[in-house]
Amino acid sequence: MTDQELKDLVAGLAIQSAEVKMMFKEQNDEYDKRFTHLNANLDGISKTQGEITQDYFFNILKDNKRIANLTFDGIERNSYKYIRNDMKGEYDIVLFNGDSVMVVEIKNKIREKDIQDLKNKQIKNLISLCSSTIISPFFCNTKKPSSFAF
Repeated sequence: MTDQELKDLVAGLAIQSAEVKMMFKEQNDEYDKRFTHLNANLDGISKTQGEITQDYFFNILKDNKRIANLTFDGIERNSYKYIRNDMKGEYDIVLFNGDSVMVVEIKNKIREKDIQDLKNKQIKNLISLCSSTIISPFFCNTKKPSSFAF
């Protein structure tokens, strides 16, 4: 092999290497786009599954408005999202009457953190929001909110 043939071979390999790198980069970019799209679709499925689960329990509870031995006059679904300073409350289903409020949190998979958050944060926020008259008066004319988690 002559010196020129060797130079040509190395130059050809460098060109091929650059082409292969470019091809891998293009494929990687395409895979990234596909995975991003797939991730968005899976997230949408998860949200839809949660909404279906909320609808299921809401439809059961709206007809008889009864949990255990408690009967309620009214029911709301995802109606209460309030922000005051750093306080916010989002409640999946809320049942209420003149004596009590029942907060029903719907989870497909419940974790200890979810229960603690409902007990220690969401219910306290609900009581504070009621005392500040940010939310509807009929909702706040109760003694103390109760909580219940699925």
